[in-house]
This record gives sequence, C-alpha cells and structure tokens, in this order.
Amino acid sequence: MNTPIMDKNDETNDSIQESDMLQALENELPLLLAMRHFATQAVEQDWFSCFASALDEQTRVGAQDFCTAMGEADAALAPLADWDEAYALIEESDLHDESAAWEGEVQARTALLDTAILHASDEGLNVVLSFIAAQLDDVLRQAALAALYDAGFDEEDAVSIDAPIGAAQQAAYGAALVYGLDAIGALDEERAAHPLWLKYQLFALGRWPLGFIGRSFYLL
Repeated sequence: MNTPIMDKNDETNDSIQESDMLQALENELPLLLAMRHFATQAVEQDWFSCFASALDEQTRVGAQDFCTAMGEADAALAPLADWDEAYALIEESDLHDESAAWEGEVQARTALLDTAILHASDEGLNVVLSFIAAQLDDVLRQAALAALYDAGFDEEDAVSIDAPIGAAQQAAYGAALVYGLDAIGALDEERAAHPLWLKYQLFALGRWPLGFIGRSFYLL
C-alpha cells in the first residue's frame, strides 16, 4: 500500500497558517497579560471593608470624580447608613432605569470591548475575564460575609450578599479592560479619569457604589 505523499504546497500552506496563528497569539498577549496582572492587584483590595462608615476625604473626592465623569457633577453624595438602607433602596427604586448615568456606563463598557477586540480575540478575552471572575469570587464572598457579620447579621438573615458581589465583579471587569488597554497604549483617555476605573476605585476603598437616583449618588 502506497503512503500518500504530502504535496509541498500543502506543507507551505500549513506553515503559513501556523505562522499566522502564532503571530495572532503574539499580538493579543500584551493585552491579556496586562489584564491578568490586574487580577493580582484586585484580589488584594479591601473589598467592602468600609460599609456604613463616615466618608473620608479620599472616598468623597473619588465619588465626586466619578459623578463628574458620568456627567453628574452636581449630584449630591448620599452615604447609606447600613445594609437595611441599601436593600430598601434597591427594592424601592430602579437604579438601572435607563438614566443618563446608567446608559453612560453601558456605553463606556461597550466602547472598551470594541477597542479590546481590536487587540485580542473573543476567546482570549473570555478566558482572561473568566480568570478574573474566578480569582475574585471567593475573595468577594468572604469580604461580603465579613461585612455582613460586622453589621450584626448572619448567613441565615434575609439580607443577600449577591448584589454587592455582582456589582463588584462587574466593576472589576470594566477596570480590567481599562487597565489592559492603558498598558498597551490603546486607551483614548487617562486611566485615572476613566469612569469605570473611578467606579472600581470606590470598591477598592471598601465601598459599594449603588448608583444614581434623581440628583443623588448613593453608596454604602
């Protein structure tokens, strides 16, 4: 039985395809590695550590900067007193009611993803974002439980920790994209001034920024 002989053209085509694949991987690594590096910093933040405490100057300035970046420079800062107030606010109000600020966040995330996809594949971005989520999951859960216990609740109480955890994960996703794109020189503004970076910084300061209602910006 004769063994098929590979045509030299086939060998050349395979070599070209492999070279193209390697080049594509090499091109997307800088963004993905920068985002992965962000995750190592994110797990070290003091998540949820300052719930219900008085706003210090750093938090107040950070919150005002975020409001300004979202086009809400005149918004009043409205710190919430405890978990009960936070969940009452969630139940009584629609914080995602297609307000200008909420739409602004959606547009900012979309713009980041549109830029990121120019520098990495869908598959690559999904892998690194899943890695970030996995790295943060237990960290955020333990931090939220600690804040819950400090407030006098326990795991059997009706208060859920899913809302702050989900909000923190989303903030981390946005910040990872900002960090990564800035690292490769593809961010079209200063990282420190980007609204999604500013929101992440509020979480990093131990807060939970819930959002805007009317002319007020609520955070726990």
